[in-house]
Amino acid sequence: MESTMLKKSLIVLCIVLMGATKLFGEKPYELTVAKIMQDPKWIGISPSNVHWSEDGKWIYFNWNPDGAISDSLYKVSPNGGKPKKVSPKERQLLPSRYGDYSKNWMKKVYAKNGDIFMQNIKNGNTTQITNTVDRESNPKFSGDEKSVTFISGGNIYRWAMAAGSITQITDFREGKEKSEDKEPKTEHEKWLKQEELKLIGILEERKTKRERREEMEDAEEPKRPLEIFFGSKVVQNVQLSPDGNYVTFQLHKAAKDAKRTIVPSYVAETGFTEDLNARDKVGRPNGTYELGIYNILADTVMYVAIDSLPGIFDHPQFTEDIKSDKSEKREVFFSGPFWSDNGKQCATVLQSLDNKDRWIVALDLTSANLKLLDHQHDDAWIGGPGIRRWRGATSIGWTPDNKKFWFQSEA
Repeated sequence: MESTMLKKSLIVLCIVLMGATKLFGEKPYELTVAKIMQDPKWIGISPSNVHWSEDGKWIYFNWNPDGAISDSLYKVSPNGGKPKKVSPKERQLLPSRYGDYSKNWMKKVYAKNGDIFMQNIKNGNTTQITNTVDRESNPKFSGDEKSVTFISGGNIYRWAMAAGSITQITDFREGKEKSEDKEPKTEHEKWLKQEELKLIGILEERKTKRERREEMEDAEEPKRPLEIFFGSKVVQNVQLSPDGNYVTFQLHKAAKDAKRTIVPSYVAETGFTEDLNARDKVGRPNGTYELGIYNILADTVMYVAIDSLPGIFDHPQFTEDIKSDKSEKREVFFSGPFWSDNGKQCATVLQSLDNKDRWIVALDLTSANLKLLDHQHDDAWIGGPGIRRWRGATSIGWTPDNKKFWFQSEA
């Protein structure tokens, strides 16, 4: 009996399925360009930017269930329940999603609205480190986690947690250093100066007093960072070493003849067609990049030389028919530096601007010398999984024992 009933049920199910198949077969869903390009609201409003609160008690996300002009911030308990809309006052007090964490993950420093904050994740207390009209950014814990560094006006500053004081670490300046050399340049000028000092004693007395006064002023002047002039170039990627003794930075000089494409914008508030700057065209002239090292203790600046890199003078095959100086090294872009957890090992990645070569090197900050760890070459294009498609390194770092450097490559 049960077997007979089961057979009947299966027959009925098959008939229903056959009918449904015939029904849908008669009216297939046509995927047209109009349907593809229509507003996705017809499928519902999906949450976006989902992330946890620092204490793990809430899940935040952007949502627009009411069809408003824009999304709003909501939160929901990980245990479930109805999502709650976050009020503007509560949102103002929330930390930024991004920042730098202490080694034990109990503290976080972040930038918000142009100021720097530090949050104690355990008790939720927040300390505002800066409150200025300037925009501070890129906060990081120092290697000993006793201070916080950040960027303001293109320079690195350090905030000491115990004292609460802020110290300027770098002093980058546009233009060239002004020459204060008033010494005579020609032999005739030197002779005239010596004769004047001999004949007029008051001049010699003034000179002696001035030199003594300058020595006293120099002795009383507080220690300031070295003035680093970068001319018309642009300072980028300024980083302080974990031990606080070195600063690495890049100088970028844009190509003179790099002309950008123009895209017309026909819909503008002014009622007129406006021009929008777009990207450069392929084949444009490349700019140049330099990697500099500021030795804080020695008060000196060195720049990394790349002449020792294998293949740096080997120009791409497609340029063989083009007249070019084969003795001229190719330009490269620097990524990093990447520090080991103990702060004693440093590596950086260089990629040729023609995208044919990639060098991974160890960087000695005391001498600015490079030690080759790996060299990759591709006549077509350096790239692939784990290698950022544009000037960078993604899957890369030091092993937990601080002895080996790992990376992803095309090989």
